[in-house]
Parts: sequence; structure tokens; C-alpha cells
Amino acid sequence: MISSNTFAAAVVAVIVQCGTSAYAEETTAPAVKDSLTLTAETQEFSQNNGSLRSVRIEYKKVIDDTALLVTAAGGRRSSPTGTTSAAGGGVELYHKWSDTVSTHSSIFASSNKPVFARVDVSQDITVNIAANTTGAIGVRWAEYANGDKLLFLNGGTRYYFKGGSISYRLTYTKPDGRPGYLAHLANLTINDQNGRGKTQFWASYGSTILDRSRLDGNFNGHDFGAVFRRVQPIGGVDLILAGGVASYANPAGRIWGKSVGFGLSLPL
Repeated sequence: MISSNTFAAAVVAVIVQCGTSAYAEETTAPAVKDSLTLTAETQEFSQNNGSLRSVRIEYKKVIDDTALLVTAAGGRRSSPTGTTSAAGGGVELYHKWSDTVSTHSSIFASSNKPVFARVDVSQDITVNIAANTTGAIGVRWAEYANGDKLLFLNGGTRYYFKGGSISYRLTYTKPDGRPGYLAHLANLTINDQNGRGKTQFWASYGSTILDRSRLDGNFNGHDFGAVFRRVQPIGGVDLILAGGVASYANPAGRIWGKSVGFGLSLPL
């Protein structure tokens, strides 16, 4: 059984995953402009479980119907038992094959520390299934520093309305040697009437919405979380502000994580 301290040390920050690939419930490419984005976050844990500081830099290059994202991330976990640091990086590829089909492929790897996933790979496909509506299916596999291996199978849909979109995703999570369970994720995005600004909200049950975080050692499917995110254009730069809360089921009582983060995205 993983102790609460060991578990909390593995939680990855919300904003580290709050770039364009943050919560990949769809596979359409991000906005069609090259950009450089820097985000930073701090997260505090309850029950004397310390904190996590993290940073992420992302470069996006768009060529015709293809978007390539290259990222680097670093995290530092402080707890009563000591401090652990880790660095990682990843590549993501979005491609629009036709007016109907698009895909998203990703790979992420980090140093073998209980902060980020050691290896994390995924493949998703999105299809236009009706007017203003897409459907998506995907598979993801991850391995963590203690050797835990997890398989994720997901499916969902997104509806686009004037000024935004709403989506739902269902994920079946199967840890090696343990029963699988279902996780639910909903997202609401509201775009500004003018400009590129937007407001987003995610809510989940069954697991937290931190896609590259390690799940708790019980794998019981009773975690939940919420994240609010605002992208505010200021001149030629986008300011990113976010806050979130996550709750993790644990035999010693629930562990709560509260996060605040910010970022800057510069169109190139």
C-alpha cells in the first residue's frame, strides 16, 4: 500500500498540463498560429503532505493541417520526508486528415522520480458525427516511478454552439493487477465575443483531471476534481490564469490539493 506522503509526491500540477494539450478530450488541432507558452503552478496538499512547484514550456508549430507541440516540464516536490525533483519532455502531433477525421498522438517521458509519469503515450481519433458535434475515442498507457502500469480507454463527444462548446468523456482505467473503474470528465468552454480570449471549466469524478499525474495507490475510482482556467489577451500576449481543487481517496482520510497557476503565451 502506498503511503499518503508517497502518493501526494506523485501528483502533477494542474497548470503543467494546462497547455493546449491539457485535457485531451478532443483531437482537433489547437489555434492555427505558432506560439511559445510558459506556465507555472503551485499546489498545496492537506494532511501535512507538503507542496509541489512546477513549470512547463511549450513550442507549437503549425504547418497546413498539422500542428506539432514540443514541451519540457520540471517539478519539485517538498514534503516532511524530503524533496524530490524531476524533469520531463514530450511531443504531440495533431493532424487533420479530412473535413471529417482528425487525430492526436502524444508521448511524454521523464526521469524516474515519483513526480511525473515515467512514460506516457496516447492515441486519439476525432470524427464529425453530426452538425456541430464530434465523437472521439482513444487509448493511453502510462508507467510510473514505482512500476505501476495503467491502461486508459476513453470515448466522448463534444457539441459546439455559438460562442463555445461543451463535452463529456468516459474513461475506463485498468491498473495492472487491480480492478478497473470508470472516470467521468465534463468541460465547458466559453469564447469571448471578440478576440481570442476564453473561459474554461473542467469537472471530473472517478479520477482527478490531471492527465499525467499518478493515481493513488488504492485505484478505487473515488477521486474527483475541478479546474477553472481563463485565457486573457493583453496586447499581443495571452495571459493564462487558473485555479483548481482535487480530492484523493486514501485510507487515512481524503487528501486535498489546491492549486493556483499562471502562464504567458506569445504568438510567433
